[in-house]
Amino acid sequence: MGTPLYMSPEVLQGSGYDFQCDVWSLGCIAYELCALRSPFKDETKKMSLYDLFQKIIKADYSPLSSSRYSAELLYIIDQMLIVNPEERVKINDVVKYCEEQIKVVEKREVKSSMSTEAPV
Repeated sequence: MGTPLYMSPEVLQGSGYDFQCDVWSLGCIAYELCALRSPFKDETKKMSLYDLFQKIIKADYSPLSSSRYSAELLYIIDQMLIVNPEERVKINDVVKYCEEQIKVVEKREVKSSMSTEAPV
């Protein structure tokens, strides 16, 4: 079963498990990689499982810093942490979005390296 920190709202509510649950978990992990903490665990106080589950069911988490992370990263994480699995982004769309963002970064790097090269 794993840690409850990554469990989706629908699993906690007994609605079953599918690929959308994995998208939720991926969103939790992506958030944690950025914030260095779980989106739902409150480190300042001891939480009961009930309190944790309530935060997950409501997607009650602090937003990540827009001054530190790109709007694109914040967007895809927020899309993965939508409570309703039918409204949550699908994994194929996450992959497609990430591939598009990689191309944007690669183009930016090529432009940057071209502008810093010495003229011949």
